Amino acid sequence: MSGKEKGEWILGTRATAWSLERARETIATSEEETANLRQKILVLENARITALQTSYPELELAVTFDNGCKLTVFSKPEEDTSLPYWELFAPSRMLVKVGPGAVWSYELIAD
Repeated sequence: MSGKEKGEWILGTRATAWSLERARETIATSEEETANLRQKILVLENARITALQTSYPELELAVTFDNGCKLTVFSKPEEDTSLPYWELFAPSRMLVKVGPGAVWSYELIAD
């Protein structure tokens, strides 16, 4: 193993903006340097997810945590991209793929 921890559920984004907020204060955004992000996102350590919400047709994702933090993943409908806005890797090799556009899928990950 590469020394990285992975859970049963993994949220991934590619070429998609996101923000992490608590009590209307921005903690971190996708625009920041990686070195700065590592320290800032520690606020999520040991936090539990309390809610997931998505909107249609935008397909933005909001993840709420028990420590008052909220992660929002934004869609980019104005950009021409073939990349999904976000992906949720689920147990049993299942994948929820969202975007581009108002499209989503739930599929088995091939070996």
